[in-house]
Amino acid sequence: MTNDLTTNNLQQTTNDKQLTILDQFTLAIKKSLEKLGLFLENGIAKVKEIIAEKLTAKITITNQLCVGKVCVDEAKFRELLEKNGIEPIILENSSSATPTTESPTPTAATSITTTPTTESPTIVTPTVSFIGAPYFGTTSQPITFSATTAGFTTSTLIFNWDFGDGATSTTNSPSATHAYNATGTFPLTLTVTGGNQTASTSTQVEITEVETSSE
Repeated sequence: MTNDLTTNNLQQTTNDKQLTILDQFTLAIKKSLEKLGLFLENGIAKVKEIIAEKLTAKITITNQLCVGKVCVDEAKFRELLEKNGIEPIILENSSSATPTTESPTPTAATSITTTPTTESPTIVTPTVSFIGAPYFGTTSQPITFSATTAGFTTSTLIFNWDFGDGATSTTNSPSATHAYNATGTFPLTLTVTGGNQTASTSTQVEITEVETSSE
């Protein structure tokens, strides 16, 4: 009887030691699961949080779970979970990647060269006009003709006079003097030249006979 009790006590002690070791190993597994982002709820191992960063790296997956120097394979690990009333859940490629925002590729700054616009100069047509036209005079009496100019780009001008009776004259000033020897109406033309510019104008000269006094 005594031997039976002793044997029972030894067996109970052995069972207690095995249970204690099993509990320790189970606790170690729970801690390892927590490090892996898993937690136990109602005997089910669930994913707590998995955050995978988008990095260039290789992840090696083995079929063993090691706590310290103690390692168990997949079959023993499942058996251990089932003995502790834990239902294993197999996750297939369950990873949530943190969305990454790609930085936009910087584009080279575009330089814009503005070409200044040059306005075309306004072209002014030169003109010449007689002063006091039309003209009247008598035979053999000198008449002074005058003119005015505008629009020439140079001040050096040449005045070509055509008095209409066959006589002409060239001056460097806008005035000329001429006497007609016959009566009539004569066309007077003036052409002015300055550089590559030219202008002309015309008018009439009416010549009458000189009145003589009768005694």
